[in-house]
Amino acid sequence: INVLVHELEEVNYVPNIIAQGLKKRCTRTIGLIGPASLRMSNMDKVNAIYHAARDRGYSIALGYSDGKAASDAQCIRELRARMVDGFIAFGSGRSETRPVYQDLVRDGIPLVTLYPLPGLDVDCVYVDTRLAYRRMTEHLISLGHKKIGLLINASHSLYIVNRETGYRDALQAANLTINEDWILRTSPDGAATHHDESGEMRIWSVSDYQCGFWGMSMLLAKRTQGANGG
Repeated sequence: INVLVHELEEVNYVPNIIAQGLKKRCTRTIGLIGPASLRMSNMDKVNAIYHAARDRGYSIALGYSDGKAASDAQCIRELRARMVDGFIAFGSGRSETRPVYQDLVRDGIPLVTLYPLPGLDVDCVYVDTRLAYRRMTEHLISLGHKKIGLLINASHSLYIVNRETGYRDALQAANLTINEDWILRTSPDGAATHHDESGEMRIWSVSDYQCGFWGMSMLLAKRTQGANGG
């Protein structure tokens, strides 16, 4: 066997994983649905998944999706054509994508999501963003702050919706007025719009870092406007 292995190495033999998969009905490949955006946090997740898979003898196949149902469906079709053994869905909790994932469940294909999708009974690994943002807001309130702003992405994903909900939960529980002008949404949901109807720059199609810097600058400027309870 050692002689055979040596000879294979000499001729630079590369096994045909697809052919092996057809025979064994297993390719030891995990398909990633997404990420919906190529920001650093998502790249960190891809990197962590890659290393965890490699340590266990698996590889990953990345299918890019913008997070919409049609895009997720196309991504899944492409990955299924490559005979992946299961899926990890980045997703964003959009209800319209549920039927796409339900098809995978119906076909008995292993699926893990990185955000819960109501009505989809699969394993999920995620951070409770609503509770996290409530706790952060409560912490600021406990320090005596009453004018608390919120800087979030303008996406309609549950990631973002739950962050805002947690923020609102804490202010309401403390009987503090929610000043809508202190909630700043810093990026479009796929659009290239730079200004709202009033002409104020609220959303940008630039990097996360620039969005954060400009958005925070605008929030800090609002401290001088005498907003009540924001």
